[in-house]
Formats: sequence, C-alpha cells, structure tokens
Amino acid sequence: MVTANCDDFNENAVEDKEAVMAKVQEATQAILKAAAQFGNEDSLEPLNKIIQSMNSVHSTNQFNSRLHCIGSAVRTGGAGRGKIPCQPTSISRRSNGRPRGTAPLCKGRRPAGATTAAAKRPRNLAQNIKNNLANAKSHGSGH
Repeated sequence: MVTANCDDFNENAVEDKEAVMAKVQEATQAILKAAAQFGNEDSLEPLNKIIQSMNSVHSTNQFNSRLHCIGSAVRTGGAGRGKIPCQPTSISRRSNGRPRGTAPLCKGRRPAGATTAAAKRPRNLAQNIKNNLANAKSHGSGH
C-alpha cells in the first residue's frame, strides 16, 4: 500500500493554484484585447452580468460552473450544419409527379406525352412463318 505525504499534496495544490492564476491572467488579457478591439456601448451589460455572476461565487464548484457556462458558448467545431443528418424519407426518394402515401402510382387517364410500353409482336403462325419469325413466346415479357 502506498501512502502519500501531506507535503506532496500541499505542493501540488500550490502548483495547481499557480496554474489557475496564470490562466486567469491569460483570460483577463484576452478580454482586455478583445474589448479594446471590438468593445462598444452594447458590451457593458454582458460584462456587468459576468462581474455580478463572479461576485456571487461562494464555492469551488460554483466557480467552475460559471467558467464552464462562459466557455460553453464558444464554438470551436466550425460552422453549424443546422440539422442532424439521417436517412431520407420514402417521400423524398420519390421522383417528381409521384403520389404520396399508398395511392396507386397510375390513377386516372395517362398524360398525352406519356411513354407507353412497346407494342407486343403479334403471334400469328402463318404470318410468322411467312416472315421467318419465331412464333413462341419470348422469355421475360408478356407472361
């Protein structure tokens, strides 16, 4: 079993405090730089809210929570895409002019310019012998 020395904890805590203070100093410099470049009269209200929020902190958890709230508004992943991608619906897959739902695809009279199936070849034995054509049913269409 490993026992830790109390002095090690104190040294780590001091180092952590110094690291936190260095980051706070860095954040302060970044805010000052941004305020000098972009600040205007509309910046006063949000800054007052940040100050009021930080003045009401009474614990470590509250402090960390406030920092996370401020940092959560920062977008680092690029532009938002607006919606979660998913599979297209069956309606969106249909070509234009097709009905929605379970309605049959061909209702009513066909449009004048509609393409029709190729006409079937007549199965007249005498005519087919005369034209030297096969009389049997073709495989794959019409039966």
